[in-house]
Amino acid sequence: MKKYLLTLGCCIFALGMSAQTPEGDEQLYDMSAYLYTNSSVYYATGIAEHIVFSNDGSSVYFSSLFPTALDNLWNVGKVDGKTITISKDDVCCKYDINGDGTQVYNLKVGELVFDESGISGVKDIVFNLDGNHIYLEDDATGPCRYLALYDTDDGKIALWYYSLCNDYKPFTGVLTTIPESAEKQDAVYTYDSDSSIPGLVAVLGNDVYFDHLNSIPGVVKGTHDGDKVTIPAGQYIGCDTGYFLYLNGGYTTGEDIEVCDIVFNITDTGLELDESQCQLTLTTTTDGSYYSTCNNVKVACEIQSGIPVILSSHVPASWYDLFGRRLTQPTRGIMIHNGKKTIK
Repeated sequence: MKKYLLTLGCCIFALGMSAQTPEGDEQLYDMSAYLYTNSSVYYATGIAEHIVFSNDGSSVYFSSLFPTALDNLWNVGKVDGKTITISKDDVCCKYDINGDGTQVYNLKVGELVFDESGISGVKDIVFNLDGNHIYLEDDATGPCRYLALYDTDDGKIALWYYSLCNDYKPFTGVLTTIPESAEKQDAVYTYDSDSSIPGLVAVLGNDVYFDHLNSIPGVVKGTHDGDKVTIPAGQYIGCDTGYFLYLNGGYTTGEDIEVCDIVFNITDTGLELDESQCQLTLTTTTDGSYYSTCNNVKVACEIQSGIPVILSSHVPASWYDLFGRRLTQPTRGIMIHNGKKTIK
């Protein structure tokens, strides 16, 4: 799977909205687009976008129409059937070039117009609306169209950044929570850089829950079996730096990443990441096809806690037949249970 660098979004993306949220039905969307900066184009996905549909159905508001901008303002689009139109005169965001308020630009956003010589100007943005799907293409399979941030200087357009193929789909991720009845244990996560952070591990039956694994507030769920705890890949753990993030195991080689489950070995003092199986990797998709370079891959991880004692107390009772074969559940007849013959 191809690794696409999302350094741009990590460095300057801000999801914070500087204007009051409009009234209406607010929904969380997953945005993807090709982002242009520094003469390079990056494909970014898993970008968090708040979109509000007005109560009367006439307008759609975008919280951060251009994801690489700071201090985003709400942009309003007018709904007409299956299209949403945003005026090219609508201010998208403010850009403080010096960071001290001495040189602030009010940037507008518009759709680029081309002629034989290249970019000739901007026009109103027209998004396609198909149910809850919003996209910037001529049609569902047609060529992409371009958005650009710009300001005006003596009637001439100075372009700042642009994106293309913007696509918005409703976000469907669900956060895992720790059940109230689970037995909880404070923990310390230590990584390959010798950095340590506090965490929490909880156990309920064979289920093991980890909070703040890989330094991100969010819970993932694993399964205890024998001397190992396995965490399935692709679990959503929350939003950070404006991206939806998923915890995966994986190896990175060059520009490729192979996703796998995360496996911890149970030790006398806690848990230790089985590096022969996987590393910890934060991605912006469930399958790990894109991940953000602003979140370091964790090569090694030890979890220090009293978790082995808790796990041993949660080992389910073992049932065997008279031939020594383990049973998934007790059946009628004579069985071996906890080393003793039992008749059911």
